[in-house]
Amino acid sequence: MEAADRLSLVPAEPKSPGLTELAREIGCEWRARTGHKGAVTVTVWPPEGPGSGFLAQAVCR
Repeated sequence: MEAADRLSLVPAEPKSPGLTELAREIGCEWRARTGHKGAVTVTVWPPEGPGSGFLAQAVCR
């Protein structure tokens, strides 16, 4: 977790299909469990880190 409205994750299988949908589901579930009222952005990073660019990004509102 970076902030109340930003989450980052590194998947075990970075080439998996559906990373954007997975990111959205995680963001929406986190938002529901914490009661956060605003949008939540989830960024999926490769194992090499952010210098390689993100793999997927999604927002749950």
